[in-house]
Amino acid sequence: MRRFDRFWIGLVGGIVLPLLFGWLFLRSVYEGEMSAGHVFEFMTGSSMIIKFMFIAILPDMFLVFLLNTWELWRMCRGVFVALFLYIAACVPFVV
Repeated sequence: MRRFDRFWIGLVGGIVLPLLFGWLFLRSVYEGEMSAGHVFEFMTGSSMIIKFMFIAILPDMFLVFLLNTWELWRMCRGVFVALFLYIAACVPFVV
């Protein structure tokens, strides 16, 4: 397991996992006729995008917990960097 303890693996996993989870969440919750682009455009106009992004990063938070438990520190750091990137992406929508 130690050979997979790499920063870039955690970073890539931390970036891809919320995108995948957000897409699956959107597909399971939204059943309307608008395309994904129109839904995203609507959400950026309101405060829904912040809530959606925080729901999307929940798997990353769970992954950080698991990596910390398994003592895979480098991967944990990579996921933390990805988390901070997603949180930084939320800041323009809050202000």
